[in-house]
Amino acid sequence: MNAGAFFVRGDAVKQNKRHQQIIDLVKSQGYVSTEDLVERFNVSPQTIRRDLNELAAENQIRRHHGGATVPSSSENTAYATRKVLQQREKDTIAQALVQHIPDGATLFIDIGTTPEAVARALLDHHHLRVVTNNLNAAAILMPKQDFTVIIRRWRGTQS
Repeated sequence: MNAGAFFVRGDAVKQNKRHQQIIDLVKSQGYVSTEDLVERFNVSPQTIRRDLNELAAENQIRRHHGGATVPSSSENTAYATRKVLQQREKDTIAQALVQHIPDGATLFIDIGTTPEAVARALLDHHHLRVVTNNLNAAAILMPKQDFTVIIRRWRGTQS
């Protein structure tokens, strides 16, 4: 075996390891940017773009301009997965939103993991009245003694 063949094989092993790490990052974060991957793996942007294109061709990720996300699916993503996807972004949205909700307000919280982040961010408020169909948000809010939490089932329009 010549040294060139060994080097190429070594690069392939590094690439496979990098590909798996990229897949794991996309699954855990929901989105990764090309720039972040370049820094993390200390490789060129062209290498990362090539990696992302290869992974997208294998339907391991979904390629976007500037990065990658989890591949789209016609199936609903499991709750446990959705709950951790883009958690930092959900928390940022929630913190920005709750700054506009005064103590003593009445509000409605719908289904979803971002509204759950809003529920967590509301815990520093006082005397809120919350109407929700989101059992997870209700479970977050109900321990607050000065909150009134009303659980409702939303219905479509009635004829």
